[in-house]
Amino acid sequence: QALLRRHPQLRANLPGTTFAALTVNAGLQSCLPPHQDPDTVHGWCTDTPPAKYDPDKGGHLVLWVLYLTIRFPAGITILFFSELITHSMIPIQRGKTRYALIQYSSGGLFRFRVIGFPSDKNFLSKPTKKELRE
Repeated sequence: QALLRRHPQLRANLPGTTFAALTVNAGLQSCLPPHQDPDTVHGWCTDTPPAKYDPDKGGHLVLWVLYLTIRFPAGITILFFSELITHSMIPIQRGKTRYALIQYSSGGLFRFRVIGFPSDKNFLSKPTKKELRE
């Protein structure tokens, strides 16, 4: 919210969302191999599959480190630590479609807020040694 107040020309992707970014996985089946998402704030993200498919035959969310396979029907939103938990999505049955709406916020936006929203010129004129390394 502070970023939107500071830069009123920016708009939220969805009304009422607290996340800065929205990714639409528009592949016909949107399955994913095991992975973690780097640099999301505190690791949180949401996943919402809006398409229709049989959730008993695929589309399950796998949270590997927790040894969980979660039945994940269309229209349900799940919130989980995508930075900390290796996760994947099981393919769905042939001939069906599964899209995904993923919401998250990059850690860089929060670091930008913490340091006072500097312009590039101001930030680069006085970086600390730590900031230069990062």
